[in-house]
Amino acid sequence: MGCDESLVRAYNAATVTGFNSSFILARDNVNCILFQGSEVRASGHAKIRALGTSRVTARGYVQVYLEGQSIGYKKPFSRAKINKLDNRAAVLKS
Repeated sequence: MGCDESLVRAYNAATVTGFNSSFILARDNVNCILFQGSEVRASGHAKIRALGTSRVTARGYVQVYLEGQSIGYKKPFSRAKINKLDNRAAVLKS
């Protein structure tokens, strides 16, 4: 769990929750939930759920679910799937 501007590195099927502007590096089969302005860089087969005003940068085979005012960035040539569950969420290419 990352809180209050912490840095978390998660690998190999870990489960991570990020709060309050925490920064998470997620690789391989990580499951991650983000709240309140957290940011994650995900690769591999990670699954990310972003709530509130979180930001996700996805590459590889990542699955992302955006809610609230979250923003998802998809890297070029990646097979990431970014799903908007709220009309306030945005998907951008980086």
